[in-house]
Amino acid sequence: MPLQGGADITYATSAGIIYTINDLLDVDVKYKATWVDYEEGTLGTRDHFVYDTVTHGLIFGLNFKF
Repeated sequence: MPLQGGADITYATSAGIIYTINDLLDVDVKYKATWVDYEEGTLGTRDHFVYDTVTHGLIFGLNFKF
């Protein structure tokens, strides 16, 4: 009997700082990583699909408060 797909998870984490310039403006700098583990179909057949990846990088933000 062929094996079925494994665990399907998505996980994300981030860390960063927010610097307040004044009462109306903040600068936000973060580093974020997202993990995805997805599998569908039966191993060894044409419909078997695996998506296992890590995406990560810096995020810059400018926050206006009004």
